[in-house]
Amino acid sequence: METTDRNLATRPVRLLAVLAALWVGGPAAAGDPAPGPLESWLDAEVGAAMERDRVPGLVIAIVRPDGVPVLRGYGRADVEDEIPMDPERTVLPVASVSKLYTAATVLELAADGRLDLDADVTGYVDGLAFRGAPSSPVTLRHLLTHTAGLDERNLGRYLPLDLSDTSVRDYLLASMPPRIRPPGVVYQYSNHGMALAGLVAEEAAGVPFPDLVAARVHEPLGMTRSSFDPAAPRGATGYADVDGVLTPQAPHYVRTAYSGMMVSSAADQVRMLRELLRPGVLDAATIDGLTSPRFRHGEESPGTAFGAFEGLWAGRSYWWHEGQTRGFYAGLYVVPEAGLGLFVAYNRHHGATAHRLLRALLERELGPHGPESSLRPSREPTEALAERIEGTYRFVRHAHTTRELFFASMLGRAAEVTVRREDDGAFRVAHARFVHSRDLVLVEPGIGAVNGFLAGNDGRARFLYYARSAFERIPWYARETVRDGWIALSTICLLYT
Repeated sequence: METTDRNLATRPVRLLAVLAALWVGGPAAAGDPAPGPLESWLDAEVGAAMERDRVPGLVIAIVRPDGVPVLRGYGRADVEDEIPMDPERTVLPVASVSKLYTAATVLELAADGRLDLDADVTGYVDGLAFRGAPSSPVTLRHLLTHTAGLDERNLGRYLPLDLSDTSVRDYLLASMPPRIRPPGVVYQYSNHGMALAGLVAEEAAGVPFPDLVAARVHEPLGMTRSSFDPAAPRGATGYADVDGVLTPQAPHYVRTAYSGMMVSSAADQVRMLRELLRPGVLDAATIDGLTSPRFRHGEESPGTAFGAFEGLWAGRSYWWHEGQTRGFYAGLYVVPEAGLGLFVAYNRHHGATAHRLLRALLERELGPHGPESSLRPSREPTEALAERIEGTYRFVRHAHTTRELFFASMLGRAAEVTVRREDDGAFRVAHARFVHSRDLVLVEPGIGAVNGFLAGNDGRARFLYYARSAFERIPWYARETVRDGWIALSTICLLYT
């Protein structure tokens, strides 16, 4: 079991005590001015969300077109020690929101001419060599959009936070996942890929990555409580619900640290939100790279920027990144067209609270969501289309070649989706009904959700994409149910022979 000086893992806290403390030391203290309409609305929304999701403490920042931020803290950063969440001072892990800052650092160096986004990254890091068949080079453009074609790897990526083995360079050179497909084909989220982008920046600048981010992003923006240094102090305890008991979680070190180990405060994140909405400090090309699409599976699908993802609401694009780590969750969102930004972080490991608050804010400020696309059904026959797209598809983010493939049943299954044509010519995709719109694109009637397909040289679909997620077509014998049957049969044979 991982331990710290305070032995967090042995300090369970009953949920009832946490919920009773939610509003103690909350957003308003005696003598504070009365909250405005947005603050009052936010207090009610956050209070309801925290009670529903059993969140011990939360900080939130909102930036609107008038430029005046709303900063609020709720509940406890540490329940046992009764430390309140303070949006100005409480420092929390932001997990994969770190990737936005990794990308910004790379883009700042590219703006200076010190990095080329389209150069082979092996030319920047001595000793770096990818295993795997694809021969075309991997570039920073691929790494920053998660399209490098790298396999998935998680075993051995987490360590106790004892700071005894923090060389990201050594880890990546020894443990970089192999390439499993040519770069630039499909999106497959990669912690290793983004960490490698950070390592490339470190090598090019000749400066340790935490110091490089500080010099190129944090300090210019005035972010005084943000750091990638694994020794940076944290001001909150993370919690997980274990059998109805809210249990403190021991902090850990992630060996792909350049893509997920930043800590920050809500007040610091206001400075990044403002910069993303009204650039003026970082290079204009950096902000454009963080808030405009650099990869799409299809013209009707949301895009991937450098270090951020596109969402759609009421016909407008917003750009976001979320992150989770042991006992914490964080999310950053900006709607450039509306001048609206949101940051939320809390000490509970799940995304439901952030998603509720994001939807509530977008509906309040921008109106109802509306359909996801304007595509209309086609009247063309779909028999020939069915021959090209029917089959089973598996979520691409799973181990293909690493040793984790062997432990797939124990580590968790990759989602599988079956596509089949129905008698009336519509298609059943998982549990939803879609109709043909055009080419290799299906649309969900009334909702506007889109499924698209990427075909191989034979004209048959190789990949299914929904929004940003991609699924690869698999043969019948590779399905989870078939594999489980073989495992069960093999086990029986071993037991009785």
